[in-house]
Amino acid sequence: MIFSDSDGSRSITLGLVISVLILAGCGSSDETSPEEQSNNVAPNVRSNSEPPVPETKTPAAERAKPDQSEVWSQLVMQFEAQLAADELEAAADSLAAIKEVSGDNVPPEAAQATQLEQFESELNSKQKIASHRVREQQLDSGRELMDLGKFDEAIQKIESALARSPTDEQRKLAGQFKREIEYRRKTQRTLGALRKLLGSEIRGEVQSAQLQLRKEPDTAMPLLIEWVQRGGEPRLVKNALETMRRIKRPALALPAMLAVLSRVEQQANWDDAVAAITGAASPGIGPELLTLAAGSEVPQQRTAALAALAEVPDPPSDTLLKVLPDIFRDGPELVAALHAAYKGLVVHAQFDLPALRGIEATLNATQRQQLAELPARLTALIEQAPNDEVAQAAKTLAIATRQMAGEPLRGVRVVSAGAESEAGKKEAVLDGVWNAIELETMWYHPIATPGTIILDLGEERTVVGVRVWNFNQPGGVHRGWKDVDVYVSNIKSELTPSSSGIIPPAPGVADPQDYSTVIPVGFVRGRYVKLKSQSVWRRDSHMGLSEIQVLGF
Repeated sequence: MIFSDSDGSRSITLGLVISVLILAGCGSSDETSPEEQSNNVAPNVRSNSEPPVPETKTPAAERAKPDQSEVWSQLVMQFEAQLAADELEAAADSLAAIKEVSGDNVPPEAAQATQLEQFESELNSKQKIASHRVREQQLDSGRELMDLGKFDEAIQKIESALARSPTDEQRKLAGQFKREIEYRRKTQRTLGALRKLLGSEIRGEVQSAQLQLRKEPDTAMPLLIEWVQRGGEPRLVKNALETMRRIKRPALALPAMLAVLSRVEQQANWDDAVAAITGAASPGIGPELLTLAAGSEVPQQRTAALAALAEVPDPPSDTLLKVLPDIFRDGPELVAALHAAYKGLVVHAQFDLPALRGIEATLNATQRQQLAELPARLTALIEQAPNDEVAQAAKTLAIATRQMAGEPLRGVRVVSAGAESEAGKKEAVLDGVWNAIELETMWYHPIATPGTIILDLGEERTVVGVRVWNFNQPGGVHRGWKDVDVYVSNIKSELTPSSSGIIPPAPGVADPQDYSTVIPVGFVRGRYVKLKSQSVWRRDSHMGLSEIQVLGF
């Protein structure tokens, strides 16, 4: 049975189904009988003595016709599967084939007609949704191309969306994009003249160009991206990178900054790119930086990529594993590798290396060996020159991996306290005396005043804990703090909670064994540390502490 259609492709599906059914349901009329097989004689061959028997064939009209209901069911299943998978063109072909099954002379049954209407409705609905989605994607692509300064390509995308029966809202948005493109075309011609000023050796001219570019950030970004690709003009690249960072369009700026690091011919601007990435302080290229650092054969390029990786907020979880070869190599990238490993470790809370906590990657034999040898390697780096940059970076990583304890920070001073008594000044918590019982060696104040004290570390440091010795007055140890919160920040007026803990009561005797308690802090960077009491062991007239040490590096 053959079905005709103006579109021959739509008959293929139906024809294939019918052919399969015919082959499966109809046997051959010319099969050889067992007797004939045993005599090895063809079925239509007779001996010379017998008259020939004319061969007969079954007329095509009498052959078994495919069951239309079965064909219908097969096509319906095919259509529904294609529709569910959003294969809309194939589903449309299947629906056309379904309509042909009955033929022109036999209209579909009522149930089939209802089903066909439902299928057409579902297909139309999905086609409308798909068309709407395509228009949205085209408009989004147009906007992205516009932001990249590819105005002609953007117009093509927008016009394509307009040709697909857009909604009123889409038509309005397309009009806005077209007007914005025309505005940017004109503005870009004006800003393009600033290239010479931006590449000037005179700082005043550079600042003037930057000011004008920052007034039109959307138009300026494509120009700046183009200019940072000019390897033969390092001064222009340097100033363009700086301008991009100040415009604060990280989605566009970060890939351009990374591209500078990726080009060997732009080595003169690698440090500028690192500074721009660091200043942007935005996620977006952490994985790409790690790939560059691990794959480059140029030590200076690895160093630059690692230095940037140590500052971005999104280092990958396998950063530590990928930089282990650089940590075990005494090359120019060693310090940057130590810093990058520390950043990845802190971001992903991988402090417990023996348990591989926070490390999701599968380790190979080399990585397992290097992790096992890491403590010895860090110790050797610390001991060979305790005060140089390598040793300090190694110490940072050793403390973060819990191979070393945090050290008391020097130069700490008291900024302020909620209150103090005449005989118990706030500075007493930093006098180094914790094993005395004299009140002048302790800080205390009336309990009616909030128990708070703020310490200045002198500069931004990494805080890993706070050691506290409680109020050690004989007969008055209940006046010591109990529940305490610890805050760390770079701005003393905007301190953020970092940790909390409980401080046990002091023994209340002179020269006791060390009774201090360490409240861990999760490697928080900041200059100011605040301790705030939430309760005391028993309310009385006063409350206070004997000594405080901030631990870190």
